[in-house]
Amino acid sequence: MTTLLKTPRYNDGHFRRRFQMSRMLFVRIAEAVTEHDRYFVQRRNAAGTLRLSTLQKVTAALRILAYGCPVDAIDEYIRIGESTTLECVKRFWRAVVEIFGEQYLRTPTLDDVARLLVSNVASQRQKVEVTAGSEMLSPE
Repeated sequence: MTTLLKTPRYNDGHFRRRFQMSRMLFVRIAEAVTEHDRYFVQRRNAAGTLRLSTLQKVTAALRILAYGCPVDAIDEYIRIGESTTLECVKRFWRAVVEIFGEQYLRTPTLDDVARLLVSNVASQRQKVEVTAGSEMLSPE
């Protein structure tokens, strides 16, 4: 899994646009899912050739869940068959719920809401400052 960090195909900005998350978050999720369910570990078949990689399986599951891609589009994009893609999705969401469910898939606490509100106010304030300083609003 660390090869994703050592030999990236995309720079960090492109990766974030393509996957809607940072590379570090993607790796964290992929590693956690792989540790939780050995299905995601890359293995060799009877002939000794490598089968689907962890990254192929996790990427397939994420694309289906995040974008609602049809299964046949995943086959063309990642070269995984329909039944394998569906198995990846099923095992991925189960693993994510079991691993991260208690922390992230819960009702927010008052502290969570307060932190999000403070973050949102700071973000909005920053947008207003940038807009106010732009030439578009300056009188001619």
